[in-house]
Parts: sequence; structure tokens; C-alpha cells
Amino acid sequence: MEIRINKAILHILDNNSPQPVFSQSELELNEGIANYIARHIEKLITDDGTRDASLFQDSPFHAFAESIQDGENFLGVSIDIAQRLHKIMVSNITIPNADLLVAMVTIDAQEYLALIKFNYKEGYTHFVNYNEQGIDNQIITHKVLFASESQKNDEGALIRFEDKSVKVAEKPYEINGEKTFYFSKMFLGCSTHYSQKESLKIVNTVAARIGKKYFDDSFETASRVKTVLHELVEDDNEIDVEKVAHSVFESKPEIKEEYISEIKQAGVPERIRITSQKAENRLSKHKIKTDNGIELSIPMELYKNKDVVEFITNYDGTTSLIIKNIQRFISK
Repeated sequence: MEIRINKAILHILDNNSPQPVFSQSELELNEGIANYIARHIEKLITDDGTRDASLFQDSPFHAFAESIQDGENFLGVSIDIAQRLHKIMVSNITIPNADLLVAMVTIDAQEYLALIKFNYKEGYTHFVNYNEQGIDNQIITHKVLFASESQKNDEGALIRFEDKSVKVAEKPYEINGEKTFYFSKMFLGCSTHYSQKESLKIVNTVAARIGKKYFDDSFETASRVKTVLHELVEDDNEIDVEKVAHSVFESKPEIKEEYISEIKQAGVPERIRITSQKAENRLSKHKIKTDNGIELSIPMELYKNKDVVEFITNYDGTTSLIIKNIQRFISK
């Protein structure tokens, strides 16, 4: 993925200050700053919790994107965007204070408007105090820190200029007594679709519930689903809900139809494109927790191999798990 930062500006939206501080000039994009911004944009794109979204017809971001696209109105439009967010923050004190980065970026030859909300993080640093006794070094709390390159931001968006398609990273905050995804609904003005992470969770959860309902065994059904999901992603990086239902409930057409119907009713698309490495990593391991507290994480290649892992149903109704051909144990 090639990311180029063309223009960027940072506005300070800290409600602890009397007024927001709107920058009157663009960021100096030296190599370090450009790489830092690009890294956070890459995380937004590749995280399996990022949602695809569609702008409402009355969203002001249609006009913002049009006005800012040529770059000539960049400063003024960026301030308008920051003012819109700040008004929402002032009215809802549960929304964390932050700096808002507005940028024009090129990603694999496509032009985007990038918005990264750097919510403040608390950290510790040193403070050098000079007094009559000399130098007094102390540890103090620093409450206005950005996420590091290795951390991800909770909130941000990418709007592609060509078709106004949107990618959104967000988390809910309490607005008027209810948990609300304000960043997409109130700020951007868009409707979001399930993320890859959310879609996979629904596919698994519905299967486990149906397995419990009809077979009194949610674990076996959920395990079968995870195996099928892993195989589909390995083959073509796409999950076809119809194929999952056919593989898991092939001998039970009524149950198969119920499964597909519930997935559709939940709003999950019939085909889930897996583009996130995190989503692939989730599917590459089968995590098991027993009722007596034992937790295991087994690579799917080994989980499917009975020469390595075998489940045995005992006469008393309990289950034994045998892990075979271990040459040595490694303590972690």
C-alpha cells in the first residue's frame, strides 16, 4: 500500500481551553511527520473493526469534499470541519478532547480526504524543577499525548473524492443517556455497514445458537463454522454465507435456510470480503475455553489434523481432548 500525504493541518479541540485553537497554516510534512500520519491512515484501512459507510444525501461532507478537492480551499474547509466537530463535543461532554488532523492523501493512486481524531491519552514523563537545593527531577502525568505509531486511534475516516465512499473507525459514547456512534451519525452524517470483525462475529454467534437449539451442541457447530471460514478465506479471501450454511448444515435444509435467514436479517451481506490481516489472523487459530477454565489456542492447520488433535466423547458424556506427537513443551 502506497500512502502519500499531500496536505495536512492540525486543529486543537480541547474543551478545557476557552476556545478551540484553529491552525492558520499547514503542517510541515517532514519525513517523520509524514510517516507518522501515513502509519495511522494505514491502521484505519487495515483494521478489521473499520466500517464501510455511505454519506447521507444531506451530509455536509459532500460539499466539504468538493470544496477541498483542488486544495485551494484547504485551510478554510478544514476549519469548517473542525468547527462542526467541536460544536458536537461542546454539547456532549462524554466525547473525549482531541486534536483533529485534516489531510489530503493519495492511496494507491486514489485521492482521499483523511480525518484522524487524536484523542488525548494519559502518560508519564519527567519534570525538571530548579530550586534552591539544585535540580529536582520528578515524574509527572502528561494528559495530552497522541497514540504512538504502534497504537491505533479510536476515531477517524477516509472519504474517497471519486465516489464519496467512506471508511470509518469509531467507538460509541454516551449521548443523551444512550451509547451512540456520534462520529458517523452526528459528525460525518453517514450510515455504516458491519465491519469484517462484526460480520464474522454474527456468522459465528448465529451458528452457535442454532447448534445449541437443534443439536444441543453449540461448540461442535461453532467449530465447524470456524473451520469452513478458514478454508474459504484461504481459497479466495471471501466468505460466502450460502457456502458456510451448505457446509455446516448440508443434511438439514430447514436449518440451513433458518441460518441464512437470520444472517440476512442481521444485516450481514451474503458475501464478506476479507481484506484485513487481523481478520485473517483471527480465523487462523481456534480458541477453546473449557468449563473448568483451561484455555487453548490451536492453529487451524493442526486443529483439522487428527494425527495432532483429537476430540473423544466419553461414556459419561464428557469430552477428552488429546494433543498428540508433542516433542517438547515450551513454557510461556
